[in-house]
Amino acid sequence: MKLGVKRHRGRAVRVVAPSERGIVDGVLSGCGPLGDSAFKANAELRSINLVCMTLMCLGNNAFYHCSRLTSVCLSCVALTSIGGRAFALCTALTSIDLSNCAALHTIGDCSFFHCTALNSLNLSGCAALHTIGDCSFFHCTALNSLNLLGCTALHTIGACAFKDCAALASLDLSDCPALHTIGACAFKDCAALASLDLSDCAALHTIGACALKDCAALALLDLPGCAALETIDVGSFEGCAALSSLDLSGCAALETLSRTFLGCASLTSLDLSGCTALKTLGNYAF
Repeated sequence: MKLGVKRHRGRAVRVVAPSERGIVDGVLSGCGPLGDSAFKANAELRSINLVCMTLMCLGNNAFYHCSRLTSVCLSCVALTSIGGRAFALCTALTSIDLSNCAALHTIGDCSFFHCTALNSLNLSGCAALHTIGDCSFFHCTALNSLNLLGCTALHTIGACAFKDCAALASLDLSDCPALHTIGACAFKDCAALASLDLSDCAALHTIGACALKDCAALALLDLPGCAALETIDVGSFEGCAALSSLDLSGCAALETLSRTFLGCASLTSLDLSGCTALKTLGNYAF
């Protein structure tokens, strides 16, 4: 039986669960799937603490534009997916803890789009996480803490996934050995991002177009263990004005650089000595 909203706007939003009635402004347990648009645009909902051993999915738009929602804790060991736009436009949301969602596989497109108060995100216990979807945290301008340690199955960070996360200062992806793709504009305009560690991302194949474009504070970028990296697409590091040195010597599969480092005014050292597959230095590569 799907979980649904009773049609009222009281401060305690009641839902129907398979075995009981639960209160979402508190703890909800023993529930089935949370359906599409279940709490969409509910202006009274303030907090969510879901302790559901059987909940497998949050539907599309489940908590879309819940403008007063401030905190979310999901202790859902069976949860595999968070649907598209599930928490988009929850502009009061400051924190979300997904660290107990060990089975989480997919964070859907635009799932936390424009959550402008969100300052921390803990994904450290999400060992099954495979995909962070397109625009999933786009314009989360207050996000300053992102923990992806232990996300050993992470394969894809989608296009614009963290675009405009202007407060994010550092990111460690070294514990994501299965990471294959960083999508186009994934971290574009992350103005405070000063360091990015990709040092043990042995499966990384593609850094998409404009992935780190205009990350003006980026000074430290570690890529030495990226032996499978074949594509650094157009504009990937364009406008990274603070980047002074880059070691690509371990990127033996790298084939093309084109308009990659345009506007990197501080770049004085670039090591391509181990790039034995490099065929093309395209227009405006530097």
